[in-house]
Amino acid sequence: MAQTESFVSTRRAIYPPAVFPSLRKTQPESSIRENPKSDFHGRLSPAEAAAVLVLLTESSALCQAFAESWDTARKIDELLGISGDLWQSDVIEGFSSFGNMLGLAAGVRESEEIIGKIKTIGDKIKKDWWDKFHGAIEQDGKILGRATASAIERTVGEFAERDIPNNPEGARNNEEIRTRIASQKRGAQLARKLYLETFSLTSRQLPTQP
Repeated sequence: MAQTESFVSTRRAIYPPAVFPSLRKTQPESSIRENPKSDFHGRLSPAEAAAVLVLLTESSALCQAFAESWDTARKIDELLGISGDLWQSDVIEGFSSFGNMLGLAAGVRESEEIIGKIKTIGDKIKKDWWDKFHGAIEQDGKILGRATASAIERTVGEFAERDIPNNPEGARNNEEIRTRIASQKRGAQLARKLYLETFSLTSRQLPTQP
């Protein structure tokens, strides 16, 4: 909260971290920024930024603790409330993906709809994110609230359903592929819940608009 309040006191813009920690990149940029790292990212409100920092801290801790030991793995399962049927690694990846997409949703909030012929790959990507998040952001009154978080969770699940069958990464059969998909969906669900619970608190003390 203190870090976010320092941005508020100096009236600086707040942007999301470039990339959330994941098992593929456990030590990315570790905090919010004054400038966007990506053209696809948009500004966060102070209340949103404080909630994102909580997600960031949790994501980093999960990645660092993963596979440290059997006992640690079991404690993570207990902390996350997941059963042994889910793949802990994919739960963590789904959690991280949710955090990354919050920054993309913030970018949609600041962009205009691309109408007509798509001229570049960047335009195509921006239109895809617009189609996924713009309606929810409008429903939330242009904050990254409940509808937006649900749209992000749904998108993480859609990407898992699309990508994991094409790149199973250790899943040996269809049942394990389904388990991997379910695990990433569970991670996104946990991240959504933590983000919204935190945002409901930070929004009482900090501005909710960028």
